Amino acid sequence: MSFPYSLDPNKEDNPYHPFPPESESLLSPSSAKVLHQKDGTREKGISKTTSLEDIEDEGSSSSFSHRKIAPINRYVLAGAILASTNSVLLGYDIGVMSGAVLFIKEDMKITSTQVEILVGSLNVCSLIGSLASGKTSDWIGRRYTIILAAATFLIGAILMGLAPSYSILLVGRLIAGIGVGYSLMIAPVYVAELSPTLTRGFLTSLPEVFINIGILLGYISNYALSGLPETLNWRLMLGLAAVPAVVVAIGVLAMPESPRWLVMRGRRDEARKVLIKTSETKEEAELRLKEIVEAASFSLGGASSSSAWQGEGVWKEMIFRPSRQLRRILIAAIGVNFFMQASGNDAVVYYSPEVFRDAGIANRRQQVGVTVIMGLAKTSFVLISAFYLDKFGRRPLLLLGSIGMALSLAGLGLGSKYLQYSDEKPIWAIVLCVVAVCSAVSFFSIGLGPITWVYSSEIFPMKFRAQGSSLAISVNRLNMATAIDPQLNENTIEGGKSNKPGMNKYTLLCGLLASTSSILLGYDIGVMSGAVLFIKENLKITSTQVEILVGTLNVFSLIGSLASGKTSDYIGRRYTIVLAATTFLIGALLMGLAPSFPFLLAGRVVAGIGVGYALMIAPLYTAELSPALSRGFLTSLPEVFITFGILIGYIFNYALSGLPAHINWRLMLGLAAVPAIGIGLGVMVMPESPRWLAMKGRLSEAKQVLGKISSTETEAELRYEEIVKAAGPAHEGWDGGPWVWKELLLSPSRPIRRMVVAAIGLNFFMQASGNDAVIYYCPEVFKAAGIHEKTHLFGVNVIMGLAKTSFVLFSALYLDKFGRRPLLLLGSAGMAISLAGLGLGSKFMESSSSRPTWALVLCIVAVCADVSFFSIGLGPVTWVYSSEIFPTRLRAQGTSLAISVNRLVSGAVSMTFLTISKEITFGGMFFVLGGVMVVATLFFFLFLPETKGKTLEEMETIFEDRTMSKCNNYRSMEMRPM
Repeated sequence: MSFPYSLDPNKEDNPYHPFPPESESLLSPSSAKVLHQKDGTREKGISKTTSLEDIEDEGSSSSFSHRKIAPINRYVLAGAILASTNSVLLGYDIGVMSGAVLFIKEDMKITSTQVEILVGSLNVCSLIGSLASGKTSDWIGRRYTIILAAATFLIGAILMGLAPSYSILLVGRLIAGIGVGYSLMIAPVYVAELSPTLTRGFLTSLPEVFINIGILLGYISNYALSGLPETLNWRLMLGLAAVPAVVVAIGVLAMPESPRWLVMRGRRDEARKVLIKTSETKEEAELRLKEIVEAASFSLGGASSSSAWQGEGVWKEMIFRPSRQLRRILIAAIGVNFFMQASGNDAVVYYSPEVFRDAGIANRRQQVGVTVIMGLAKTSFVLISAFYLDKFGRRPLLLLGSIGMALSLAGLGLGSKYLQYSDEKPIWAIVLCVVAVCSAVSFFSIGLGPITWVYSSEIFPMKFRAQGSSLAISVNRLNMATAIDPQLNENTIEGGKSNKPGMNKYTLLCGLLASTSSILLGYDIGVMSGAVLFIKENLKITSTQVEILVGTLNVFSLIGSLASGKTSDYIGRRYTIVLAATTFLIGALLMGLAPSFPFLLAGRVVAGIGVGYALMIAPLYTAELSPALSRGFLTSLPEVFITFGILIGYIFNYALSGLPAHINWRLMLGLAAVPAIGIGLGVMVMPESPRWLAMKGRLSEAKQVLGKISSTETEAELRYEEIVKAAGPAHEGWDGGPWVWKELLLSPSRPIRRMVVAAIGLNFFMQASGNDAVIYYCPEVFKAAGIHEKTHLFGVNVIMGLAKTSFVLFSALYLDKFGRRPLLLLGSAGMAISLAGLGLGSKFMESSSSRPTWALVLCIVAVCADVSFFSIGLGPVTWVYSSEIFPTRLRAQGTSLAISVNRLVSGAVSMTFLTISKEITFGGMFFVLGGVMVVATLFFFLFLPETKGKTLEEMETIFEDRTMSKCNNYRSMEMRPM
């Protein structure tokens, strides 16, 4: 838009003023200056480094925005995070309702219209909360309004979870909607008023980050609970929202009140105390207080010292007598909130299972499974946007996100139209729809998602901030309610139920509990990548000592891996998991309390032994418990938890990196004791492996366990007969004696020899790929690529961890559909290409003094692609394959042998990675690793037959075949149900 020039621009009552082109849109606070008019003069306006007081037309002479301040005050960050957790409530509802409506509709026999009313009612009633929140927060304060929002939502969540009928469920959503309305307005306003100028963009985007985390949690809840009975699952999905509401309400009590609200109420001394806590120096606090007091005095016409002010006259001035400046602010705030919802993003998220269903994904579990991946993508991109909002500004990210959404939605429309008019439902159109949906929500998370909250909460003058934001967000909620129109198609063939047998919930629970032990290794990998930077600085150790420190855990995990086979045959699978967690707990405590390098090294030695036990026993136990048709998914869970542990480690690196160097690394390492304790206690409720019980002659106990982990008595009987037959004559004295190693290594039969070669080769190439070393040393890799700021290094790590987690979930969900072999070959070939790209980018960065941007981007993309392809193939398939191919009598010690090779190679690679890289450069190292993956791909193609859909007792038959062509026949054979 353009503003005309008046004949007399200096005239005081002139409604127009000559604005430069870059200042003509209030949608650009990040890259333009919004010019304010006071007494006929032009003053500076909003930019990405403009304080809230400079945004107002108050004529302050002390522009705090130009002062150098610390990046983020930790007290401010804690307050912003606590306030933003309130936004989890809306995110969780959006995510969980996308799956819950499928079951509510079937359980309560309601129509599509009633579904629309149910979904939309929360958004309509959030309008009430949004409108009331401005006046309420001006009256009782920002902090207590956050508590009110959480308490209101809590009541609604409890009503929804306990609803016996559609009417009560609707009432619960109406009450929850009011709570959501309050939370949407107050969280960004509170954070904006607490934040310093230079980090306000990041901090006020946190509500959107937490909305996305809530959506992701909702998706995960959908997937985890979808297998329960329909009368129970949706109630649990909705009722669990009460948990974060309670946490938010309690946590907010520890937060300070907004200093700007305190000044508006005349409580200047309290405001000073808060500002001292949220500023780096007392001088900075006094300057900020001075600006706030001056702004309040101007905004209230000198009434800032009166505690009687409660927001009177704001609506009248804002709606009926706005100044030109305020009118433009209103247009900008209402416009950005209108288009946020008019984009249809929330409707797409709510009804994404319906979109995926119409795209040809018929199974409900797969529908909600794909939404989990979509949620991870959405969360990844909102984190990127949050980190870079203050660097690039609001306007570039908003424009990029909007254009990207337009293209993505066009692609989604094209794919959907083709599927509607085609009887064949081609795979390219299905893929286009899925990719377009994920792309649309990702671009939304870059632009409109976070920037709407940032912008709405920062542009209003102090007097109008609460109630102006309230008005803008009311438009947001009203528009969302009208935008949601799912157009449910009840007559599509794809909506039918899948004939595939469901997964036994008890088996899933046991698989999850056992696999959590793998989180210990993942956390160590992730957290050590950052901790070594501070350990090196604090303990003054050399690069060689760093390599020894990192590699020690992997070398000594070899001891645990070798011992775990004999141990688990002797004391059982379940108690071996407890032993693994206990050993790691001792190591974690030693590392966290280490006063010196030798003490720290001792801790890593002990923790390494625990890791060795955990790596062997988790997939082995899960494989022995799982039915054939879901064994791929369940035995890939250890890799999922390893990846999840890496992500948690990255997050703790980022969160604790600001602490003193002698404290942060100790906390990073010591916190690993927490999951170890949880695992040790949780595993106690699990049953013993029925195959181990059969080998020990405890047949009646094995039969009882099979009754619990099978869907029917017939299935339990069939599995029992196969296990007893495979175990042979059971005797109570069996403990996996030395004859096991003799049969494995000295006189193996042909199928056993092929199993040993396959398992050892797979584990060798898993670590020879260098993936763990790349993760351990990725800060060094990114530093060599030109990223030097530690906060940025850890931020990129978190994004890489999210990408890795997304792809390992994808692989886990589809291992039993596509098989082990295709995903393994795809992942290995992809890693070879990615490592070649990383080598190319690194070589250019090393040989060029200018460090071209394209090479830096190539390095980051190649690293993320490498770990993603690893998570598709080698990561999960190694654990699945190693734990399922050996016969029962050899399984524990055969798996132990394979994983010992895994840990030996891992230790060797991690202890030599930096040394070799210094000799041949990082670029040369990555080319070598790429060559290794080419060899690995050929090995997998030649020596690893498909095992999808086969029972553990059928594995010897597969490996008995004398030609690999017969292996292909096995892959094409019809899967035999258990």
